[in-house]
Amino acid sequence: MSSALSSPPDIRGAVTVSRQQSGVVLIVSLVLLLIMTLLGVSNMRTSTAQLNMAVNTQARSEVFSAAEFTLKTVQAELQSNFANKHDPDRFIKNCSGSGCYDAGCTGGFCYEGDSDWNSPPECSLDDGHGTLEKEFIWVRDAGAVWKDSQRHATKQLAIPRGSHSASGGSANNILFQSKYIIEFLCYTHKDSDPEEGGLCDVLSPRGCVPLYRITVLAEGQNNESRVMLQATTKIRDN
Repeated sequence: MSSALSSPPDIRGAVTVSRQQSGVVLIVSLVLLLIMTLLGVSNMRTSTAQLNMAVNTQARSEVFSAAEFTLKTVQAELQSNFANKHDPDRFIKNCSGSGCYDAGCTGGFCYEGDSDWNSPPECSLDDGHGTLEKEFIWVRDAGAVWKDSQRHATKQLAIPRGSHSASGGSANNILFQSKYIIEFLCYTHKDSDPEEGGLCDVLSPRGCVPLYRITVLAEGQNNESRVMLQATTKIRDN
């Protein structure tokens, strides 16, 4: 009786296929890992950019609040200070002492010209350049008026963190130092109603009141934000 001997199975093909499948899985895994890594980096960059935008927006809002508060404070001081209302000697070229308005903006008080308290008061303007078109003083010479501490005034304010209003100051406040100048422009009508005696003319010189332009420059910490505000205001008797 004879018996047939069977040969062992050939597994070389199976081993080759298994190795090929393992290689494909490894490649796919690496590609997926790379994609996930790129997505993670992209999300981190987006989050960082959004955070920076939020911080910059908040910083600019706080600087704007400081500039706005300074502007309102200076306007109120002009109105309440009687010496700033009816002291015409402060607006003439040969004015001496403190508080004079001159072309150099000494102490933050600016006036490029001369005035005469006649009936009605008159003003003569001189830009110092011999031309009719003058460059605004707050931008002239690359903003030199803001770089020289003798040519502008300052106010120190405290803005509560995360707030949009100025206050007196506390440990949780951010301190700002706003710079400002006050320009005397000339005299204008106290009131537009002639029956109220508010017109500025020869017949009613008492209807003339000084007209000012206030310019405020506020800067954030490390000068990351800058805001400039202006207002034109006239002073009248109450």
